[in-house]
Amino acid sequence: YNPDYRLITSSTYENEANLPNGYIERQQRDKSSRDFQRTVMGQWDIFEGQIFIDFTDKLISAEKITPHPSWDLYVGIDHGGTAIDETHATGITCVEIMAVEKQKWNLDKLYVIDEIYLQGSTIEETVKALIVKLIEIKTKQKYLYANEITDNSSYPKVRAWRGGRDMFRGIQDTSECIAERYMRYGRMHGLPISLATAGTNEAEGIERVNWLFRKNLVTVNPNCIHYIEAHRTVEYGKNEKIKDKQDDHGVEAGIYSMSAMPIWSKRIN
Repeated sequence: YNPDYRLITSSTYENEANLPNGYIERQQRDKSSRDFQRTVMGQWDIFEGQIFIDFTDKLISAEKITPHPSWDLYVGIDHGGTAIDETHATGITCVEIMAVEKQKWNLDKLYVIDEIYLQGSTIEETVKALIVKLIEIKTKQKYLYANEITDNSSYPKVRAWRGGRDMFRGIQDTSECIAERYMRYGRMHGLPISLATAGTNEAEGIERVNWLFRKNLVTVNPNCIHYIEAHRTVEYGKNEKIKDKQDDHGVEAGIYSMSAMPIWSKRIN
């Protein structure tokens, strides 16, 4: 801290005469409303409040959407608590199942297909719940797209599995980490789970999700109530950190799932 320096914040509008034509309009188009208020309006006290301000009810589908067999599925797991199964000493575990519909010329579309929300569950119980959900999705696909199913698997193919970095810590008195136990129980029940870490940059994940919301690239099935509620209510605390003691499990699992999606590099087939 140097007392000889002072910071004065002002609005970009005060410098409008010296800016390129359409600069402010482009900023408003491309930035989230929070970023626009900060960087253009000069309102740098906009730190607290709802995080996902670009999440609106128009992103929620009126009816459940079953993913087409050609869509890529992604699964994000926010595991709660320990992994000592005998104690059931877990908090809330949330799983978000998503699908990406590839577009030839435009940005791909993302669908939040289904979710699992459990409290006090063991890893094996979570895996079994996942199996039920995936079998349900595949059964609906066989019904709706009977002529387009080309395999006999009980499960739809999952392109990527992602979890938080805490899932890769060791489990007490074992040689496994939490992610390895998920994968082992998956193998035991015939479900191939290949978990990788979603990374550690929470702020980057939040911006990615808000960008997708802002571009209207996300459609949420109405039964994903925890995903919907979390994005409506989760707030920032100080220093742009998510406030403690909020039900942000749907948010975290969603960020993990989206971290694996190739949204940013458009592949033209």
